[in-house]
Amino acid sequence: MSKGSLYDWLHLEEGEARFMEWPLKVKIAIGAATGLVWLHQGCNFHVFHLDISSKCILLDKNFVPKFSNFGEAMLMKPYGIDSTKSFSLNTEFWESSFAKEDVYCFGILLLGLITREDPRSITTNSNTSNETLNNWVTHLSASSNFYSIVNKSLMGQGFDQEIFQFLKVALDCVQPYPDQRPTMLQLYKKLAAIGKRHGFSIDS
Repeated sequence: MSKGSLYDWLHLEEGEARFMEWPLKVKIAIGAATGLVWLHQGCNFHVFHLDISSKCILLDKNFVPKFSNFGEAMLMKPYGIDSTKSFSLNTEFWESSFAKEDVYCFGILLLGLITREDPRSITTNSNTSNETLNNWVTHLSASSNFYSIVNKSLMGQGFDQEIFQFLKVALDCVQPYPDQRPTMLQLYKKLAAIGKRHGFSIDS
């Protein structure tokens, strides 16, 4: 894809990563959520990616996100599961489990858009260990230290309030218990509501 992967824009070494304006990040998040809603609910087979990250999101010339790397994906038939793995358990249980796993990984992706930190490990002034992005953000949000979470390049541009709304959506996705996480459709609607300010219609 002409614009490379989202990872290239967010997590390359200093001096190599490229800057993204906040509205463009919102557009990419909504586009990716739209794709996942379609995969989860919109086709004859329900598809669950199960390996979502910024590396598997490719950007075309208009920054429209496209998913790649479906090697871990599950295809759910109406009456069973087709994949490289064999299951004979309750279809509804597995469908919900796979969907909420995608939601969790998508939440980590959203946190990466806000922080520009690599989800695998982070390095801050107070942390040089391999602490995960989720643990770091959860710890700071528990103490309402939201300004320490957001990448400084995004602040003070007139979008602070919606960035914090976006952060709340991301934190909902990474709740420790799957039944506390939203569905992809609920997540899409929340992101689209944020995007309306930038002309991203909830119906588009």
